[in-house]
Amino acid sequence: MRLPHPPSGDVFILHNLQTLKTLENLILTEEVCVRIPNVRELDIVYHSFEEQVELGWSFHLHNIVRLSKLESLSIRGRRERYVGDLFESLTLPDSLIELTLDSCYIAWSGMAMIAYLPRLQLLHLKGQAMVGSEWKFVKEEFRGLKHLTVSDSYDLINWIADKSNFPVLETLYLLSLKNLDEIPLDIGEIPTLEKISIINCSESTRMSAIKILEEQENLGNRALRVEIDRRNQIRGCYESSNLHFI
Repeated sequence: MRLPHPPSGDVFILHNLQTLKTLENLILTEEVCVRIPNVRELDIVYHSFEEQVELGWSFHLHNIVRLSKLESLSIRGRRERYVGDLFESLTLPDSLIELTLDSCYIAWSGMAMIAYLPRLQLLHLKGQAMVGSEWKFVKEEFRGLKHLTVSDSYDLINWIADKSNFPVLETLYLLSLKNLDEIPLDIGEIPTLEKISIINCSESTRMSAIKILEEQENLGNRALRVEIDRRNQIRGCYESSNLHFI
């Protein structure tokens, strides 16, 4: 879907428009943002931008911050190739509740911008959304984040974080993180954490999830559930009614 060009001199503001899905290569100029002031759900796909990049064009992603009513944002790039600094200018509004990034190739250091979104509750990082071997927290705090999904970040090895970075996290889904060393053990200390799901990850990551469960149950916490894909079932590991092979 593409937004039509307005007639010259026409304000053409779509006051009632709240949802835009599968917009291709949207160039978010100030004029476009003015035309969709009340949009709450936005889904953009960037899949054909070689010419734009070569010409030094910009998709003006810094203007997303102008969409002050936006609650759900999904941005997808191309999984089969690196897109340089195409998403480097991305700036997000404080109104966001749910964010999905797919194949955006943003450095993990860019996570600080996301962490400070005050209303963010759901974060989905897919298909090399972020790149780099280390995701290290300094002072970032996802103070309202309840659900985190990280998948297909093939080069992620070290994840350095503690419970203070995700104070109200409820569910953690990790998928196809084949080089990740382990889940930070302090994640298990998050009082609201209900479930950790591990699918197609490294053996050390699976073992760290089981270790987190064991430590929590030894401390009397029976509320945490850990799920691991059945094909990676680990024999002779810690046994618990809260450990499930799916």
